[in-house]
Amino acid sequence: MTASISEQCPFQDGDARRAGPAIRAIRNRLRLTQVAFSKMLSVQQNTLSQFETGHSRPSTERLIRLLRMAVTDGERAPIVAVLEQRGILASDLAISTSTPLLLHETSIQQLQEQGNV
Repeated sequence: MTASISEQCPFQDGDARRAGPAIRAIRNRLRLTQVAFSKMLSVQQNTLSQFETGHSRPSTERLIRLLRMAVTDGERAPIVAVLEQRGILASDLAISTSTPLLLHETSIQQLQEQGNV
């Protein structure tokens, strides 16, 4: 029998479980592989996989980077909730939760040229 994610996840506050699907949604929307997206976040691919499955918590700094990449409410809301749970408000970051801050196209283009997407 497989343990539920709440049993597997060592974080009682739900940070990891809440942010994981949003991280995966951002990566999928950008049409990036885990390898390419992990390079953008400066983490190993297996760390990104753990973020997406809720087995590891991204740092606050990485969550802020992800929030800047988020476009839809489904992507933004969970990340904002986790940041707020950590005592950081989107308004404090000068990031509007209703206006997306898109990832710069050249970053994706460079990854495509390198064959990492």
